[in-house]
Amino acid sequence: MRCLMHPLKEVVGYCVECGAFGCDECIFEFENQQYCKKHYAPLERRARDKAKKERQRLVVHVEDGRILHGTSMALNPQNDSFIFNPMDKNGGVAEKAIKIDFEQLKAVFYVRSYDGKFDRKSVANEFRQEGRPIVVEFNDGEILTGFTHNMDFQTKPRFTMIPEDPLSNNVSVLVERKATLGVFSPEEFLKREQEAIDAYVAEYEGVSVSREELTGDYFFKRHEFIKAAKVYEDLYKQDPENLGIRSKLNSAQYNIAINFIRKHQVARAIHMLEAILALDPKHEKGKRKLEQIHQKIRDLEEA
Repeated sequence: MRCLMHPLKEVVGYCVECGAFGCDECIFEFENQQYCKKHYAPLERRARDKAKKERQRLVVHVEDGRILHGTSMALNPQNDSFIFNPMDKNGGVAEKAIKIDFEQLKAVFYVRSYDGKFDRKSVANEFRQEGRPIVVEFNDGEILTGFTHNMDFQTKPRFTMIPEDPLSNNVSVLVERKATLGVFSPEEFLKREQEAIDAYVAEYEGVSVSREELTGDYFFKRHEFIKAAKVYEDLYKQDPENLGIRSKLNSAQYNIAINFIRKHQVARAIHMLEAILALDPKHEKGKRKLEQIHQKIRDLEEA
């Protein structure tokens, strides 16, 4: 049976409220029941509002590079500061709260979990009302893509954006505008990025390096390691004997693994380090870092 709204897709169920049939884009699951988008939206909204009343898991990125994990019962972006309860050494909430001024910050990440582990199946069924697509470029070079519902985001000192990836550990991000180089539409950002790549490649005119490799080098120097790794990986597939490209690919992947560790996404870091060693079993930095992670896991299991 075909879906009325999406004729190329098969029906997967029906709404228990109105009986409407639909495909996986039309039918959503909530507490083991299926609903159409119309009847699912208020249920999901009430569940989200209930969750907001609980302590919000926050990862606070300070502009000086520090990263703080903790919670807040009330964070109002309209204020100049908020009360923050840091996590203690045991993973609980420290008794002593601190006041954080927004002007010190880069961004506040509202996360599903501190270690990056959460039920991805339940997240996949969440209702997402997308808004205006944007690309945020921070002063430190980090780039976030997503969308915002704030119509006045261009004039406010801070605004909320929703990550582009629906399965991201980040539920939303409160961006401090003064910590950004700019906020762009995807079209503006791509044009700006292409112009920067063209200028970078022009600097090396006459050097016997391909435009593709120089593009990877451009991303690497900007610490955009995921983009750099993608470029190097494509080049390595074309020429598996090129040890120089392999070395650059490993360097990009190693930096991605380090970023995962900093974000407490240990499983993803292990996966990346294992990918490095599969490519180059003699990669010493990768071996040492992987052993350090496994040793820390063993120590925690024995504690």
